[in-house]
Amino acid sequence: WFADADVDGLADNLDQCPASDRRPTVIIDGDNTAVANVMFTSGCTIADLVLAEAAGARNHGGFVSGLAHLLNALRDAGIITGAEKGRMQSTAAHSSLP
Repeated sequence: WFADADVDGLADNLDQCPASDRRPTVIIDGDNTAVANVMFTSGCTIADLVLAEAAGARNHGGFVSGLAHLLNALRDAGIITGAEKGRMQSTAAHSSLP
């Protein structure tokens, strides 16, 4: 037995995101992007990474810029498509985050 607060199968002491957003799609500021919320071996989901960008940004422009870099990396790794990147980027640009 091990502690697993978000029930993702990864022990909390190894989980980089022990309270993961495990919804099936990425939701940005209440808007559903319809992009699959992939979970990584780190225990983090795409939604977790988006929220981390928002939390670390000084302002909305910084969030949108940082998210663009993250989404480019996910697209380049074949995790999301260019169209999915565009949907998430547009949703983020129209959000009130951070």
